[in-house]
Amino acid sequence: MPHGDEGLVIARRTVMAFQDAPLHLLAAQEGKAIRAWLSEWTGLSPARIGQGNLDNLRQSRLDRIEDHARQKAKKIAEWSDDELDTRQRSLRLENGETGLWASWVAGVVVDPSTDIPYTLDIALNVDRLLQRLAVALQADDAKEVGLAVRRCAATSRWSDSNQAQSGESGAAGRAADGEDVSVIVSSLIEEAFYDLMSALDAEWGGTYFGKLSPAPVFLWVAPRVNPDLVLGQRPKTKRNLMFRPVRRLLEISHALVHYGTTGDWPSSAAGAAEIGQACTWGERGIANLFDGTRKLTLKSYLSLWNGLCADLVRRKQVPSVECPVPLAAMAITFQRFLVQTTDEHKWRSFVVLDEQKYTSLWSRHRKNLAGQRPPGAVGWPAWLVNQSLASDSMRSSQLS
Repeated sequence: MPHGDEGLVIARRTVMAFQDAPLHLLAAQEGKAIRAWLSEWTGLSPARIGQGNLDNLRQSRLDRIEDHARQKAKKIAEWSDDELDTRQRSLRLENGETGLWASWVAGVVVDPSTDIPYTLDIALNVDRLLQRLAVALQADDAKEVGLAVRRCAATSRWSDSNQAQSGESGAAGRAADGEDVSVIVSSLIEEAFYDLMSALDAEWGGTYFGKLSPAPVFLWVAPRVNPDLVLGQRPKTKRNLMFRPVRRLLEISHALVHYGTTGDWPSSAAGAAEIGQACTWGERGIANLFDGTRKLTLKSYLSLWNGLCADLVRRKQVPSVECPVPLAAMAITFQRFLVQTTDEHKWRSFVVLDEQKYTSLWSRHRKNLAGQRPPGAVGWPAWLVNQSLASDSMRSSQLS
């Protein structure tokens, strides 16, 4: 276990990585490498971005970068200057910087009629915590890190949901006990990630899936282990040992559209051939998404979704069916963060989410949001509800 200076270095890297993570997610959502994406938004060349030290640029250059990003944001969102200023003020932290996690959350909820103030408040508190930790870690002061954790835990709505109030429990309490700072910070960031995603799941999902019975839907687009996998035994085949987030997204998307069109859920998850036929992408096109050979972007998902909905749109005589963009963004997030692959797109390792922790946080958010609208009564299909992220063998091992 790292101690002293080494622990501070590891903690600093962890905080910086999580602070920058929304930028990597935005790039992944467009299917671009981070340098190319940053180049588009800053006007700097990928080579200059690769040199780093962007904070040391002259103020005149920073001003041009800010203006370049403003013009791009206005063009994409079709906003006026006043509308953009209003959005930026709502995402700004006390030091004048923009909260990156709050910006990411606001960006994935594209329907202007859907408000998510609860989740945005949590995202801003996560941004504040990361900012405080970064300042403390730059000073190489473990005590200040502990104070930053406890201050955030004592004052934020985010901490209310994970029971880390007043430093009595969670990472804040452990900071007070003098535990290694890198372990504390890693644990806290994991808590923040679970809490923020489950809050968005509860608030946005409660609106979008309002007619359906409440469920932690984002778990259904997380990496899932083949239920037949037995720990300690060599699998008979490497095929489908893990179901990737994008595959699971396409399965649930097909099921949702099938239900909307027919009034009945499909009896099982659709395969590549059935989905490919329904959206006109073809079996090979969907199979390439299933196995990671082809990357899914939000733009390509919207095209696929509209293809799936073509028959539903004709039957209902409506112009379109709202696309569940946050669900797709979460699938891309999980595939980016939780699945490590080789250059040939084959998975090398993956992380299985803690279902119990996630569901507990989601339930707490549901309780905090209670009264905003009555829960739906339509049940989800059994084959989806009964899916577990871990195999029976893995769960048995965890319990023993």
